[in-house]
Amino acid sequence: MEQVEESLGKIVSNTSQKNSHLLTVVGEGSRIEYKFEPEITAPEGCKYEIAFASMETYYSIPNITVGNNNFTIQKSGKDAKTFSLETGCYGLLDLNKEISIILKDNDMEGAIKLEPVYALLKCAMTVKKGYTVKFGEHSLRKILGFEAGKAYKSLVKDKRFVSEHIVKILTVNSIMVHCDLVEGSYLNGKKASIIYSFFPTAEPGFKIVKEPSQYIYLPVVSDVIRQMSVWVTDQYQNDLELLEENITIKFHLKSC
Repeated sequence: MEQVEESLGKIVSNTSQKNSHLLTVVGEGSRIEYKFEPEITAPEGCKYEIAFASMETYYSIPNITVGNNNFTIQKSGKDAKTFSLETGCYGLLDLNKEISIILKDNDMEGAIKLEPVYALLKCAMTVKKGYTVKFGEHSLRKILGFEAGKAYKSLVKDKRFVSEHIVKILTVNSIMVHCDLVEGSYLNGKKASIIYSFFPTAEPGFKIVKEPSQYIYLPVVSDVIRQMSVWVTDQYQNDLELLEENITIKFHLKSC
């Protein structure tokens, strides 16, 4: 009889209506904070769980910044010149296009041509006859895979150089969504505020729309929710630079 009553109690508990909320945060940049008015309070005897529901933004995460945006080129008989690209999100073909424009504007048209070597995951750089290219420690070489300080020189005819290292055109391997309401999440064995992580499959400049196939609920730290902080980082916990793009993140909150 006791087992029957216990089973009936579980059925009632599982089928009874539970508090459920869709939380949507919208803002610019990688960090968003806001307060709940009125506050959200869990029903007596209940706890809240929260799951990541979706994220929408544009892939504007720059892979070229002031820390890796330059290269040095010298024409025979002339002084070496260092050029810099604007901060932005570039593919290899975009880099080739921008460098070509810069060189054309400085009477060095066609001095460098970049192309991917897909089989090796490397970059090929063709240097025009009479030119020398160098990359400093903090330059495009980090993206393209070339050595720092080495002179890529073409004396007699155009010369093709293949990068010594693989191309690392995308600096972000994982987008991690954090929420300060979460507990029970760990990163490398340490407690973390991560509620969801994923690899951005969108091309630079295109829309990122991420919706999980299944909600994974994590316990909420408090029975009363007055405010909420949400932020997105890369795999190293660095805040993502979204270049002032709008971002929309949704969560599903339910009592359990």
